[in-house]
Amino acid sequence: MAITNCPECGHTVSTWTIRCPGCRRFDIRPILQILFWLAVAGGAVWWWYVKKGGAI
Repeated sequence: MAITNCPECGHTVSTWTIRCPGCRRFDIRPILQILFWLAVAGGAVWWWYVKKGGAI
C-alpha cells in the first residue's frame, strides 16, 4: 500500500483511498486496482482448472 498526495488539495492519502478526506475528490484508480487483481486471481484459478484437465 503506497502513500500519495491528492492532486487537488495535497492531502496525504493511501493509493486505496476512493475519496480524499480533505476535498472529497472521487478517484477511480482504487476501483480499477481491485478489478485488476480480481482479474489476475480469476485468470490464475482458470489456468489451474484447465491444467487439472477441466474444460469450460
